[in-house]
Amino acid sequence: MTRRLRESGRRVVVLDDLSSGHRQFVGDIGDAADAGIRFVEGSVVDPAAVDAAIGAFDEPVRGVVHLAGYKYAGVSVQRPLHTYTQNVTAMQVLLERLAAQEVSRLVFSSSAATFGTPDVDLVTETTPTRPESPYGESKLIGEWLIRDVARVSALTHTSLRYFNVVGSGYADLYDSSPHNLFPLVLKALTEGRTPSVNGTDYPTPDGSCVRDYVHVDDLALAHVAAAEALEAGRSLEPVYNLGSGDGSSVIQIMDAVRRVTGIEFTPERRDRRPGDPARIVATGELAARDLGWANRHSLDDMVASAWAAWQKVTAAAGAGGRPAERLVVWWVGRACGARLTVGEGGSPGQMAVMFTAWGARDAATRRGMSVRSAVTIVVRAPAAANSSAACATVASTVEPPAAERNSTPRSARAEVSSRSLTRSRPRLLLVGRRRSSRASSRTAVGTTT
Repeated sequence: MTRRLRESGRRVVVLDDLSSGHRQFVGDIGDAADAGIRFVEGSVVDPAAVDAAIGAFDEPVRGVVHLAGYKYAGVSVQRPLHTYTQNVTAMQVLLERLAAQEVSRLVFSSSAATFGTPDVDLVTETTPTRPESPYGESKLIGEWLIRDVARVSALTHTSLRYFNVVGSGYADLYDSSPHNLFPLVLKALTEGRTPSVNGTDYPTPDGSCVRDYVHVDDLALAHVAAAEALEAGRSLEPVYNLGSGDGSSVIQIMDAVRRVTGIEFTPERRDRRPGDPARIVATGELAARDLGWANRHSLDDMVASAWAAWQKVTAAAGAGGRPAERLVVWWVGRACGARLTVGEGGSPGQMAVMFTAWGARDAATRRGMSVRSAVTIVVRAPAAANSSAACATVASTVEPPAAERNSTPRSARAEVSSRSLTRSRPRLLLVGRRRSSRASSRTAVGTTT
């Protein structure tokens, strides 16, 4: 979102409490201040933080894109109070501060969860809303708050209801959410586990949930288009669906992952999650008419972009990057008498290594290692291997000298289990302005919690 706003010529302020966001995802376009990006660490629930974001530049903000929210429908059933605080209280605070600062344009990222399980095959903007989770309810209340404030003020607004956001618009931006389908599947495959399907007894063709899957870059472009329309004074509908008119089931997603990654697997079948509707598919005709909305990516395109970003971040982890989804072991402690790298395959007589990415940093420090990341190594030596290799030690992910690296065998196979160091999609409030040759205009655009 930040990059698309910058590419549209706007200056941007990001408000994020970093409870689950990635600081490195902001300010990638040159130096943050010089490039027109400012970052404010704080929560939308905090009025002072919202004021700081709005006042980050020397001219008043003209609009906000509010993408924030605690977004997990299933988890919200167990955490209703947290969900309402993050989604409803935050909206109240944001609207109060926008009114106080005379900011009169708002684009709200709502959700298709407001519909619940519709009784029609294709959802439109007039389909009755019957949310089935605290998350869906909180998003609908957010829309109501905006509507009611607009009735008594100069606020112009629109809300965008969308579905499962997937893929990556840039190879270095990845989805690390612990609850979203794509990262869950890719993480499982990376770690040698079998992905699972939650619920296969729904009233759908293959028994799994059916959703509209939209590419994150198409979603970002729609938000920018809505901000531009409000800034230009165009009249917009209060709500738009960002849908494809066609849906995909979770099992169809699994099939696409197999095709794109080339990894064969049969997903495990598990019980339903509470709060998950059976089918939600929407038409995007109104958004196409007014915002130029289009679902430009096929299902395989979405998987391919997510897989490319996932591979890049896991490869970066091998050089001490974050998060440590897969760690490249450049060398193992000399007690094992072995030097290994993580590769594919391996013959029957070669060692297999299983390692985990947590609990080893302290051990590495005690051993005097200077490392960015450490792993615990457990060597399982087949009969043909040297028995001295059957040991446990601590390895550094720091790249060794070229001579040692070149002498390292590349055929060892590793199974990886790790904990992501970052947990979910960023919560941002983006505030920006666009410069032209004649005058400066500002549009506050944002995402948050």
